[in-house]
Amino acid sequence: MNSKQLKRKAAFEALATALRPAMEIAAPKCTEPFAWAREYVRTERGHQLDFDAHSYMPQIIADQSPQKGFMCESQVGKTTMAIAEVFSLCDTWETPLRIIYTMHTDRAVKEFSQTRFKPAVEASPYLRGKIGGIDNMERKSVMRRDGQSIIFFKGASENQQALSEPADIVVHDELDYSRPDTLTLYQDRIAHSSVAWRRAFGTPTVPGFGLAALWDQSTQAEWMVRCPVCGSEDPITWPDSFALDAAVPYYICRHGHELTWEDHIQHGRWVRRKQDAGWSFYRIPRALMPNWSAERIAKSFEETEFPHIWINQVMGQPSTSGELTIDEAIINACMGEHRDADADAGPCFLGADPGAVIHYMIGKRADDDRHKYVSVGHVNTWDGLHRLMDLFNVRCAVIDGAYDPTKAREFVAAYPGRAWLAYYPSQPIRGTEPIRSDRNQRKVDLGRTDTLDVSAARLIEQRDILPRCDYDTHRELVSQLTAMVRGTKLGANNLPVNFWQEVRADHLRHAHNYATVAATLGGGIPSLPDVYKNMPAGGSIVTGIDAVTGKEVTLSARDYVIEPEGVIDRDPRAPIPPGPASDAAIIATYPAMKKIIDRLRKAENQ
Repeated sequence: MNSKQLKRKAAFEALATALRPAMEIAAPKCTEPFAWAREYVRTERGHQLDFDAHSYMPQIIADQSPQKGFMCESQVGKTTMAIAEVFSLCDTWETPLRIIYTMHTDRAVKEFSQTRFKPAVEASPYLRGKIGGIDNMERKSVMRRDGQSIIFFKGASENQQALSEPADIVVHDELDYSRPDTLTLYQDRIAHSSVAWRRAFGTPTVPGFGLAALWDQSTQAEWMVRCPVCGSEDPITWPDSFALDAAVPYYICRHGHELTWEDHIQHGRWVRRKQDAGWSFYRIPRALMPNWSAERIAKSFEETEFPHIWINQVMGQPSTSGELTIDEAIINACMGEHRDADADAGPCFLGADPGAVIHYMIGKRADDDRHKYVSVGHVNTWDGLHRLMDLFNVRCAVIDGAYDPTKAREFVAAYPGRAWLAYYPSQPIRGTEPIRSDRNQRKVDLGRTDTLDVSAARLIEQRDILPRCDYDTHRELVSQLTAMVRGTKLGANNLPVNFWQEVRADHLRHAHNYATVAATLGGGIPSLPDVYKNMPAGGSIVTGIDAVTGKEVTLSARDYVIEPEGVIDRDPRAPIPPGPASDAAIIATYPAMKKIIDRLRKAENQ
């Protein structure tokens, strides 16, 4: 064998060696997702999936709509369906895919990887030969003859978790429990893909948000069960599909005929309410499971402490907590006789929520703890907000500090002692009060749910008086003040957690919340606190102008250094500690108090 032949043989052997791993990778016997899942997906015990007991699954897995999702609870096999489709697409698509699979927290990603994904792979001989990097929590490779598909598992609780790499498909597990802005970043990853598919599923929370919002714009497929007696065909809903007054509850049709899982529910079919829609969506109640009888479901409802969570978890439907609901009738009931003003002598308080424009609400304290709002709406620039401070004699302003941090800080710095930055921290505020202030940083951390509860209650109880505005402003006011719904979901350790969720633009709702806080911090007082009026005689006598009445008043200030930020007690024996009462007195008498500050400091420096 000459040298040329030897080189040719070596080259052939090298090529054969390079191709051998690809040749050893098994080719799928079937390419349709449902058939693929039936052939290759296994339970943790190595058994094939039981589609006879889960007859609702095949069509969902087989549905190849670019945008697909389902609302369900935690025991209907949602993860099984998601894994089956993701694996099948990675294995059978015409070219390798990159898929981002998100879960609501990093902890959920870890648990999913260890308790669901890894066992599913190890139980299937076919998948064991396909999956690389089984112990890599955040990245899995599906080996193919033409390369490899990659699945990225990521949390969706923080913006920085979103990948910067492109993808072909994004899958969102427990959509409602994930951060909407983070999900948007993930969705941007498929913008340039020729596939650009989206998947979303999980337990819904409140109407108009997350899964429920996608449902509203979807095909709205329901599992329809036909009654053999009257021929009616309906979905399983609560309480209409249950004979709850029977000794042992059972399923019924709309006319009261008994239905059973084995004979009727199991043999239902998916029916779409709308044919042409952006999303293909399914609702999966727990009643579709063979081990959840009507009696068991009815008993679980009797035992629940939170019916709205039960509706989410068992029936796969959105629901509100039914508390502190604000609707248009409530807003209209709060309307006063006064018109939206261009200026007011005040003193006023202001809440502002910056965005593309800056929405604001300006009010002043009235009798009986009522707040009279004198101007609402939005301005286009920060200069416009500065003008409002002067036109309405705003003595206390609370501004969202997160959207435009630099401009917000500059605004607060321009009004020492009169403006605060507001934040909703992700961690609960310790203590009994929902407001935590930092006078040095001029910021307030607000318990989001608690403060929104307080401001909602003010509207519901008509303790806030709203101005009459032009048509467009009034519609914006109604739309945005009613743009949040209150719900309850299961948080850490399966404990119920109340929350407010926006379902559309809600800037004025936050502006109203900030304004309510501003009034609490001292945006004008109807009268001077009695504790100041009854101070012991002696010390410095302070004469100032009551900010509400405009009349001259005289107070005993004793030996305090009084500043816009509050009262700094120089004498531990003094009877009045720093707090809301002292803040309110400062607002009323600050011009005269400032003279005392200067005099005391001058004396101390001599």
